[in-house]
Amino acid sequence: MIAPYFRGAEGRIAARIDAIDSGIRSKIPAELEKVAVEAEKRASAKVVSLTGGLRKDAFAVANRIAGLEEEGGVLSGNIFALGQKVESIAHEVEERINRLETSLQKYERLSANLPQEKNPNGLIIAKGQAAERLLVRQNDHIGKRIIAGEEWEPHVRRAIEEAARPDGIAIDAGAYIGIHTLTMSRCFSSVHAFEPQLGIFQVLCGNLALNERLNVITHNGALYDRSIAMRLAPQDHQEVGVPMVGGDIDYNRIENAAALSFEIATPGDPHVNAIALDDLSLENVSLIKIDTQGSDLRVLAGAERTIAKSKPVVLFEWERDLAALHGATLEGFFEFFEKLDYEVKVLHETSPGRQADYIAKPRST
Repeated sequence: MIAPYFRGAEGRIAARIDAIDSGIRSKIPAELEKVAVEAEKRASAKVVSLTGGLRKDAFAVANRIAGLEEEGGVLSGNIFALGQKVESIAHEVEERINRLETSLQKYERLSANLPQEKNPNGLIIAKGQAAERLLVRQNDHIGKRIIAGEEWEPHVRRAIEEAARPDGIAIDAGAYIGIHTLTMSRCFSSVHAFEPQLGIFQVLCGNLALNERLNVITHNGALYDRSIAMRLAPQDHQEVGVPMVGGDIDYNRIENAAALSFEIATPGDPHVNAIALDDLSLENVSLIKIDTQGSDLRVLAGAERTIAKSKPVVLFEWERDLAALHGATLEGFFEFFEKLDYEVKVLHETSPGRQADYIAKPRST
């Protein structure tokens, strides 16, 4: 029954396949064209997008390069200007050095032709043990020690530091060029420094100025047991030779100006004024240092009320031969301090039986 149905089926199937194939083939070019067009559109849009981005990036890079070139130009100009300024400063410094060398050479030539006594002061600036700057004379005994890097009287310096009172007043009688005055100015609120020799007093003031010690009150005069005129003692009452020029001490030739002693003047003598420390009516005196070449006990007598009131530590020097010129004995010192309830001890002995430094402290403290 079905045989007729299958007869000619092969032909019909083949014809159907050919028809489908023909239809597909007719549609492919159109579809392919659509796909191609769409792909081209998408590719074109992508290219446009990428091109735009690249253009923006390129523009930004170009701007940055231009900015860097501009900054480089400014920097180069600044470096060039700075180089010129440095070169100018170096040239000025070199010129100043040359002028200074020329001046020094001129000074050396002039100094070589001057006799020693006309060499102005013989002063140089040396470094002290506590890094302070000190004007000292090259020919002076103490000056030589400092120039050599030695410390002058370290036992006195230690005693001053141990007695330090930031709210107290210190007294330096016989301050000389201010070696111990400078230490006192570090340890006390204020200092009164007394130096009778005008030439030495000027150096003292110079050293205080060099080290900017504004808490020191200087006195170009002496301390004694009363207000009185005093003069430089004659040569036979001095421990060292005292060369003079034009009536004044020749500090360029004297070997130890700190050793000069003074005595009460007679009417008409060149003199300096002396006062008693008590006349200043000072409060809260914490330290008194006395080095007055023989007149130390006289100075103490003029400070008795101050000592009794403030109870300071006292440093003094005993010099047997010079003290005798002021009517003083070592027993007199001990009697003075015993009356004030002080204990006296040897601080440093320079020459046994003849010269020593002492320290006196109140027993009640």
